[in-house]
Amino acid sequence: MLFLFSIFCASEVFLGIDFGAKYLKLATTDLDGSNYKITKLGTHDIHPGCISIKTPRNSVDPLTPQTSGQASIVTGHKALPMVHRIPKSGSEFLLNSVVRDTPEYRTATVLNQTTLLNLYFFDIIKQIPDPAPKGLAITFPTFFTPEMRRKILEPLSHLHIPVKHHFDTLTAISILYANNYLEKYKKQNRTVLFIDFGASYVETHLVNFSWDGHATYADCSVTLWSDKCSGNAFARALAKSIRLPLSQADRMLKNSEDAYFAPDAIQDLRNLLNETLEIGGEIDEVQLLGGGSTYRFVQTVVRQTVTGKFRSNSTKDANSEKTGNNEGYNEKKVFTVDTGGADPNDSPMATGGQVVNATNSTAALPIYKDFDPLYSIVKGTLEAVLMIEGRLKKPHTYIGKRPVASYYVRVGEQREKYCQRHFTCKPTHFTGHGAEFIQIETDPRHLPVGSPTIVNQYRLLNISTLFPAAEGGEGQTEGQENDQGNGIVQLDAPDPIVARVNWCNATVCAPIAFHQYYESNEDYSIYYLMSGRIGEQKIREDIIVKVGRALDRMRALIYPGGSSSMRIDYKVREKYDKYAQEFGDGTFMAGTLNEIEKKVKDIKSLCISLGFRYD
Repeated sequence: MLFLFSIFCASEVFLGIDFGAKYLKLATTDLDGSNYKITKLGTHDIHPGCISIKTPRNSVDPLTPQTSGQASIVTGHKALPMVHRIPKSGSEFLLNSVVRDTPEYRTATVLNQTTLLNLYFFDIIKQIPDPAPKGLAITFPTFFTPEMRRKILEPLSHLHIPVKHHFDTLTAISILYANNYLEKYKKQNRTVLFIDFGASYVETHLVNFSWDGHATYADCSVTLWSDKCSGNAFARALAKSIRLPLSQADRMLKNSEDAYFAPDAIQDLRNLLNETLEIGGEIDEVQLLGGGSTYRFVQTVVRQTVTGKFRSNSTKDANSEKTGNNEGYNEKKVFTVDTGGADPNDSPMATGGQVVNATNSTAALPIYKDFDPLYSIVKGTLEAVLMIEGRLKKPHTYIGKRPVASYYVRVGEQREKYCQRHFTCKPTHFTGHGAEFIQIETDPRHLPVGSPTIVNQYRLLNISTLFPAAEGGEGQTEGQENDQGNGIVQLDAPDPIVARVNWCNATVCAPIAFHQYYESNEDYSIYYLMSGRIGEQKIREDIIVKVGRALDRMRALIYPGGSSSMRIDYKVREKYDKYAQEFGDGTFMAGTLNEIEKKVKDIKSLCISLGFRYD
């Protein structure tokens, strides 16, 4: 583990992760932004959040520290047929199951969800091609709560991977648009409706872009989502309609002209778009992204729903942009902007610029697919990283956000609404009785089914010390509580994170100390046993490859098979003969890892003496 960690921190490459509910999308970039690459694991560009634990005789009994030594990990595409055959061996929707406690997603009996996610990330990271990244940045769906994010970030921390940044989808796509299309809103504000059509969720973001001569301001007035009109929802409906496996139905969606088999999903998509536009108002353009944006029936529904929602001059702009130089996603170098936070309470309520095919009556509508449908979010993630790391000189983009859900603050027995979805937040006042903990709760209607409604918890530390009467101490009598003052909780709006807590009476206010806490009884012993064994196996495999390569080069120099002017010291030849013999009969890799690495160190010295470097 330490070996892998040291390599990870040594390079100048950043790894970006787009954390979808069904797939991970990975990409890397140099910190100068010159070498952006989609990260493949094997031959695949996208990586299912699927894991299977192979055990002797395909046992699905819970693993113990004693039995885990015989188990192995399979992830991604290779794990899919195994989980389909033995569902209790793992999870097909692991990324979803961590944040949604429903039987549909939590099928595994061999290990709990946290351990499975730890092992999944461990296996994914060890497959990343060299050079290993310096740090990691991850982007979550915008509606993910702090508790959802914590359930993902904590396993990453146990991998000893430096997670330098984490963002949301809104931030990534706003940054990407600002960096590519400044000229569109440099002279006049532009309101863009982003529709991210994913495998498990559809997200809509209505963002107004403006330019003040120095920086971009991206003010988001609406963010909505639904899992009832996602790619999975349509695939399940098609599979049920024609009695096909889900995977086959999923592939057929790409060629479907309409979605007659899924009327409920189509109506939900219309409802989602209509609600977004009713809250946000008129728009100037639509940008489609996500894998489902390539579905023809999705494009048809979008055209039908947004017709009549554009500002009067938008269709005129669309005609000029169709024939103009609309520089697209694949034509740009990676540039980034910062994700500074504009106060939402102060704000007012790429594939080359291709216009989505339309009928004659809607051909002029500014509906575009300017960004890579699969990798736009992960590219926006890396662009945010580059500017935050101070590697690029570009105008900043400040993101103005509204609450994506309604939040409630519970202190003791009191519960008050703090934030109304899409609108402003107000401080919460509380009295002293039972004021030991603060809980931030979310309206369950604004979360996926099975997600935790408590999204943050805090413990108040010094309230009784500051004002003993607030805790019902000596000197307080019934009815005097208001004379002693009250507490005020303020969140870091629009996020459900406590920023400050004060206790105020008629003459003075004093801060109340608090700290975040959560209940966790997770046992990581099996994870460390399995990851340690797998990590050592990976190191041994690397040693075999590199030592074999070094010995081949030595043999060519020491025994050239013809005349050679190079004089070889007999001690060098003697050591080479010894290690070549051990490597050939398999004894070189016998012993502990420390013993093997001592031999590797000696071979490195031999390489240098012969004029080349061990690699």
